[in-house]
Amino acid sequence: MTKNRTTIFSILRRERTWLKAFLEDICIIKTNLRFSEKLLAYRKGFLPSIMSYSGIHKKNHTQFLSSKDYQFNSYPNGLYNRLAEIKLNIPYLLKDYAEYVPEYYFFKDTYGFLPLENYSGKRQPRLSIDSFLDILHDKKQLACKPCNSRWGNGFMKVEIKNNTYCINNQTYPFTAFITEILALNDYIVTEYIVQHPYAQTIYSESVNTIRMLCVWDGEKKEFFLARAFQRFGTNGSVVDNLKSGNGLAVFIDFETGELTHKIITNTDKKGYRISNIRLHPDTGISLEGVSIPNWHFLKNKILEISNHISFLKYVGYDIALTEKGFKILEINSKVGLHTLQVQEPLLIDERIKNSILKHRL
Repeated sequence: MTKNRTTIFSILRRERTWLKAFLEDICIIKTNLRFSEKLLAYRKGFLPSIMSYSGIHKKNHTQFLSSKDYQFNSYPNGLYNRLAEIKLNIPYLLKDYAEYVPEYYFFKDTYGFLPLENYSGKRQPRLSIDSFLDILHDKKQLACKPCNSRWGNGFMKVEIKNNTYCINNQTYPFTAFITEILALNDYIVTEYIVQHPYAQTIYSESVNTIRMLCVWDGEKKEFFLARAFQRFGTNGSVVDNLKSGNGLAVFIDFETGELTHKIITNTDKKGYRISNIRLHPDTGISLEGVSIPNWHFLKNKILEISNHISFLKYVGYDIALTEKGFKILEINSKVGLHTLQVQEPLLIDERIKNSILKHRL
């Protein structure tokens, strides 16, 4: 009886959480869906905001991975989900591919600065703010990121220009700057990546990353590239993430490495939309047809890395191209669903379907 009650309460909590997420989506993001379509969305587990632009309807909804299913199931990485999500793990997870990982200088918690792989100074269990300032004066720019965050939340671009201290392009008096840095908890401090000129030219305020989703093919026992798109910041933002409301994503042609005409925006957090724009809204530079430099090398190397850590079966990479190669900034076990089913439904690909269903918990 106790086990049955526990199961019932678990189901009720899940349904309450789903209803809350569904209602928040309706209230925050306005769509043109009819009541019958919203009812279908709720019953089949789709957020209305996703349903409104992904072409989901009564006859084809089984081809789409639902928002509810994606939220409440830990597939396909199971127990290893958290391993990839924590940013502090990346240099250890990819130790055999260190050239494709940013330099990691510190882990910062309430006890001070713990020196990491690429810190070359004197090592102690914890270092003071002076060690951080030494690195900053040497490198001029640093990236500070929460170990456990998504969508660019908490990201800080820290720099010194002409003896002036800045965080996310805002100038700080020295004492206020120090206060901000000392307040960081469970953060990593890494190099700030200087991106390839193609991305810098289009938008220079953020490091504009490529999102690549790689999925395990159980029959061939190897990874394949399932989705890829280039992101750019907008509105003066230092992050390129669409969830922030200051970014856009341009889908990449897998074969040519060119940016396509399919572009997604989430302007001012008013909801994801397929956009008709062809120019970057801040700089006016054309997006469609831009070629990703060294695309085939990038694609093949990412697949190689995926096969090297194939205890993970479903991996989303955030990658910054540089003039000398590329850097993996983040690894995600659950890539945001808003952009993944715009080109086509995920479950229409039997390899993705099999991987998801096989590893579903």
